[in-house]
Amino acid sequence: AYGTKKNPCDYYLRKTVTIPAGSTARFFHMARLERIAGSWTFDLWLNGRKLERLSNADPTCPDWDLCYDAGPALKPGENTFVLLTKGSPIPSYVFLSTVGKWEYPGPTPHLNQRFFDMMGFHEWLAMRELEDRMIGIRAGEPYRPMKIMAPHSFIDRAMDLCLQYGASPHDTGGAAAWWGPFTYSRYAITRGVPNSVEEGSPPVDAKEMQAFMTRYLMMGVDTVDNVAHSIVYTRNPDIKGWIDGNRELLRCIGKQDLVQPVVGILRCGREARLGIANIWSWDMGRGPLLSVGRSFSYANFGDLRSGGVNRFKILLDCGTSVLTEEEVTLIEDYVRQGGTFVAFHNTGVHTPSTAYAWPISRLTGLQVVNGNQPMGDAKIHFNDTQGMWPRLRGQELNGRGLAFDWQKRDFSGVPIALSAQSSDIEVIATWKDGPRNGNIAIASRTLGKGKVITLGSTFYRNGKDEDGRYVEAGTLPYLDELLASLGAPRETVAGSLWSEHWRSKNGIYDIYPVAQLDPKAKTEVVDVSVRREVPVASVFEISARNHPVVAVRSDNGMITIPKVEVASLQSRVFAAPRADIEDGALYWLRVQQRQNGKLAELPPEEIARATMPPAQDVVVLADGWRCGTGVRDQGWIARNDASTSGWRVVRLGSFASLGLPDESLAQFRRDVVLPKDWTGQRVTLTFDAEPWHWGMTRKATLWINGTLAELKQPLQSDSNGNGSFTIELTPAQISEGSLVLALEV
Repeated sequence: AYGTKKNPCDYYLRKTVTIPAGSTARFFHMARLERIAGSWTFDLWLNGRKLERLSNADPTCPDWDLCYDAGPALKPGENTFVLLTKGSPIPSYVFLSTVGKWEYPGPTPHLNQRFFDMMGFHEWLAMRELEDRMIGIRAGEPYRPMKIMAPHSFIDRAMDLCLQYGASPHDTGGAAAWWGPFTYSRYAITRGVPNSVEEGSPPVDAKEMQAFMTRYLMMGVDTVDNVAHSIVYTRNPDIKGWIDGNRELLRCIGKQDLVQPVVGILRCGREARLGIANIWSWDMGRGPLLSVGRSFSYANFGDLRSGGVNRFKILLDCGTSVLTEEEVTLIEDYVRQGGTFVAFHNTGVHTPSTAYAWPISRLTGLQVVNGNQPMGDAKIHFNDTQGMWPRLRGQELNGRGLAFDWQKRDFSGVPIALSAQSSDIEVIATWKDGPRNGNIAIASRTLGKGKVITLGSTFYRNGKDEDGRYVEAGTLPYLDELLASLGAPRETVAGSLWSEHWRSKNGIYDIYPVAQLDPKAKTEVVDVSVRREVPVASVFEISARNHPVVAVRSDNGMITIPKVEVASLQSRVFAAPRADIEDGALYWLRVQQRQNGKLAELPPEEIARATMPPAQDVVVLADGWRCGTGVRDQGWIARNDASTSGWRVVRLGSFASLGLPDESLAQFRRDVVLPKDWTGQRVTLTFDAEPWHWGMTRKATLWINGTLAELKQPLQSDSNGNGSFTIELTPAQISEGSLVLALEV
């Protein structure tokens, strides 16, 4: 094994394996014990031939193990494998088998159920740990703001805990680089949970700075942490100039409160945890909804259970292919109380144990007759009397639309043909030709006060993921007309620009942000129309200096801001006083109560379960150190030295927290009295830094009772190292009953 010049952490591993004659082994597997974020791959050669990797290493939804097809190169007798590790460790088991790549859900129900249960336990374990930490923090400091860093695919579960314990989710950089409303903000807004973001890394120029802030503004984040040192921004004249020219725009971020949208999206992170990637390509919040002038936010199963989902008049699914019977019932409850649920071709396809069991059929009243078999290029025919797409009455269209992900892979899926299993089905469109001629393609069913729409055909999609947005060339009118027929008329009309109706958190203004999220777009001048019940003659542009007044037209319940000029990835914000401005203070108080309201008291038994009392056999040494700087002689390390008596007493921490310049040479000394009953016991001195940026940097030396400590690892950390260490004290040191610890950093 040896490193390469490009990466000294790359290793080639070589192994010769004897395969008995008649063996049916074909596939090479490398199994890991947990899903690893990011792309995780190895290059593998067998007998000089590079093997094809069958597994998915897409960082959004990678497989749990790597699988290579070894069949073409495998032979009886000696076989030589060569593996390029690409700087990664071998995580778990390596084996050959007769079975290829396994995907959930597979053909074996008991394996599917075991995998689903395992993932459920993984989810429970992660959330139990998070909840315990929240309880511990709340028990110690009941009112301190608490951020949850990057819950990612656990956001649907973490959001419920944020609401319960007064925490807020925090995105660590992804949402700056692409349109990512699913990263937390649009889960949090209508729940009343604050949210925050950071850039991940600072912008390189003014164009990137503008792009970051435009995405953050339009996602509706409450707080932006520009995490780099202020010098990073001010020393770049390009970025500094942009900040100076856009201070009013920056002040708009975090002041907005989204008016409760009519449309919600059911987006369950469990799909990604199960390794199913549909939620990325069938999330209508990634471009289509704002492109047709509708605001939205996200819902999850927690909202279904609590009834919070009832705030949405329309609930669009987002590729929730696995549904339990309980979850189907929860969706039915939402429909019966008056909601409209829109199921796609990939909604409710599987139960946890059985692939293609279609548990959604109990809700839709429709049975799938083509299973997972492709429909080809069959057309669909719209009924002459249907009211869902009035302009399509009697027309025929291709029944299969297209959706390509960020790697240009086809995630369109398989449209479905349906037959009615209930008498209350209204047929909207049928398949026209092929073996499924006459089967239902699109249908509606009324249940209680609401209805469920089943879109078995994907005719309305023609999208591709660009810069995190789904660009839907030529098909947006279909989504526009569908939503209008379901009772959600357009809220904004802005051409290729996006605009929404927000409200200032202080309740005084209606706010109308306008932005161009296409990084390739040229500067446009567009009349922007926004729905407003009470007409006004003018608006303020609050994102511009001096808040200039702009005259507007009022017509048909909308105001039109004329000739709004917007460049690529630029945003502008307009505002008008609300008609109920006298209630502004009450609205502001309601926003504060929603985001910072009083939390329920923690039950004592929960605190006892989630926290641990201090161990009786541990002496904590974080406090009580005497600190000096710049000392050159080593007299201060001696056991009986009195020269440190005048040093200030500190708690160990970063140099910044201690008021020390970064380039300081600092000394710390502490006298420790050991408990009397420790004589004859094993005693260890432990420095327990988390494996991140913490620890001793850049260099440190430790003496115990004036003698240099013998460490198995260096007392030094780098940005990716582990600054922890443990030293076992000698019997002589313990018998003395006290220690002098001298630390120089």
